[in-house]
Amino acid sequence: METTFISIHDLSLDARLLYVSSSIEDILGYTPQEVTGKSCWDYFHPDEIPFARAIHGRGIKMDKAAALNYCQIKNRDGRWVGCECVFTVVHDVLVGCTSIYRRGKKSDSKCARN
Repeated sequence: METTFISIHDLSLDARLLYVSSSIEDILGYTPQEVTGKSCWDYFHPDEIPFARAIHGRGIKMDKAAALNYCQIKNRDGRWVGCECVFTVVHDVLVGCTSIYRRGKKSDSKCARN
């Protein structure tokens, strides 16, 4: 079972998904075809959307090399999955790498540093 998927988003405020690797199915239960063209915010926990939008906007404006963030993403069954996401702007798109966040001593210390 895969624990990471890749996504490519447009640079709009909606951060629409242009491409999603097939491993999203192992992680969240969606097929790439189900999510392509939709806003990534459709899958974020409502409490985290304002912060995530701010990080997204700041990353685009600053053309950040990479940003690591932690969030909850809704899976196909409606449950929240803890994820760590690394995003970077490449030319005219945002490329993301999203992995399942597994709690533990090592991951808790990494999260506390960010």
